[in-house]
Amino acid sequence: MKKILASPLLLILPAALAAQETSTGASPVTGADTAQWYMQPWAWIAGGVVLIMLFIGLLRRRK
Repeated sequence: MKKILASPLLLILPAALAAQETSTGASPVTGADTAQWYMQPWAWIAGGVVLIMLFIGLLRRRK
């Protein structure tokens, strides 16, 4: 059951990242002088990883 629930999440995340990158035209620059760090793809990837880890931790805690 967990694999079925995790599969759509893993498919939606890359699609959302690709849509965000094309709609904003953000470039993957990681310099400190960029004021709009939240528009960078690496920030969305890091946020997605944190959310996935949080969901996994919450699901394992229920056992």
